[in-house]
Amino acid sequence: WLTDVLLVKLCRWAEEKSLRIGQTSLKLVAVDEYNKLYNELKQKYGVKLVEVWPERTDPQKFVYEDIAIATYLLLLWRSDCDESGEIKKQSFVDLGCGNGLLVYILTAEGHKGVGLDLRKRQIWDWYGSGVNLKIESITPSSDTLFPEYDWLIGNHSDELTPWIPVMAARSSYKCKYFVLPCCHFDFNCKFNQRDTGTSQYQTYLNFVQQVGEVCGFNVEEDTLRIPSTKRVCFVGRSRNYKESEESVVDTKRMEYINNRCIIATDKNSIEGSTGIDSNAQSPTESDSKKIRLDEQSCENGATPWAQSFQPRSAKEIPRNCQSVPSDIKTMIVKTVFQCLIESTDSMVIQTEHGTSWNKGGTLPLSNVAELFTSETLQKLKCECGGLQTLLRNHNHIFQVTGGIVRLRDLSSDDLFGKKNSKKKKVSKTNSEDFIKTTLCWFNEHHPDGCPQLAVNCKYAHGAQELRQKPLQSKS
Repeated sequence: WLTDVLLVKLCRWAEEKSLRIGQTSLKLVAVDEYNKLYNELKQKYGVKLVEVWPERTDPQKFVYEDIAIATYLLLLWRSDCDESGEIKKQSFVDLGCGNGLLVYILTAEGHKGVGLDLRKRQIWDWYGSGVNLKIESITPSSDTLFPEYDWLIGNHSDELTPWIPVMAARSSYKCKYFVLPCCHFDFNCKFNQRDTGTSQYQTYLNFVQQVGEVCGFNVEEDTLRIPSTKRVCFVGRSRNYKESEESVVDTKRMEYINNRCIIATDKNSIEGSTGIDSNAQSPTESDSKKIRLDEQSCENGATPWAQSFQPRSAKEIPRNCQSVPSDIKTMIVKTVFQCLIESTDSMVIQTEHGTSWNKGGTLPLSNVAELFTSETLQKLKCECGGLQTLLRNHNHIFQVTGGIVRLRDLSSDDLFGKKNSKKKKVSKTNSEDFIKTTLCWFNEHHPDGCPQLAVNCKYAHGAQELRQKPLQSKS
């Protein structure tokens, strides 16, 4: 990694003719005004919200992140009013509003708005009846146009992210939008493209920006000051065409979305695609029957703009490989273990008590995937992270870092887990309470047994050592 990744980046940076030294965040608002308003809202809302927060999410992150986003939008709207001379405050729709905090703050600051989400959160009741939050599934169609509102907001709006510029463009010529992309979604599926020499996140940002441009917006990019790695947002508040040209531009929108949906449906096209072609040819008549977005479908409110669009389930389904059948998990674990043990780069070490122990070799995740049939991988497909998540769930056996899989070297593990001191601070249960509560996998399955003596191993060497796990309190 040092030579193949870090050194290459350092050399590239050293060869740069000019490095960016200008402002890289909050380019669309005044920074001094932002700092002032943010501190005001932080005191006005933040302290109390953190105190009463009933959700299982971290209030220190989510409360202050939404206060920062609210600060940004309020200043953006204030500058628009100053420029246009408009006195009336902007109205908004927050699509996929989640905990509804952004809606709460914007409403409290005098902006009429509504938040829509698939399911209610506990904090909604605390806001009171003055905050308009609705449980509603959103499928892009003529039923999801909002001509009476000024702005559409997509704050980590997942599968709705690429649709928000479309809905804003079709709601009215004056409708504007703000979108903060997070999870990667195309119009009708997960977004799987990655441009050469670019991260997938940057490729996705390029796509979201292009959607806005195809929809007829002059898209502005900015970087927020929030406690998140996904901080780039896009704002569409002016059009690149006249209102009289709406029908022509809408036809281009239809063609663009149809083509992307058809390409995404074709697995070969997904695997072969390395870029985003906004000038792709219109779909054939037979292709259009698969996924159709046309004048007729827009007149019928019951017809979605993309037939294969799938909104999230109202029920939050855990996607951490816990639902994978145990026989499949066991088969995968044993297969990967055996491959690492027999790897050509496997190493045999001497333990502290004088025995030899095969610590195995290494395998890239891509090579691990090749060990299994497509049928097995398909069963992991719907799980977050898939194969990687399953292996990380078995962190008492494997280590997965930087896309490389290896066996966990228990010979170097600390009995009381001091390496995880940061996690220990926020854990409600002391890690020492979990010692000997799980059978040692290596003692049971490794041909050389466990590299630790039973007295030094954090796992139980046999049922006689096994202790009951302590109950964990829910947050």
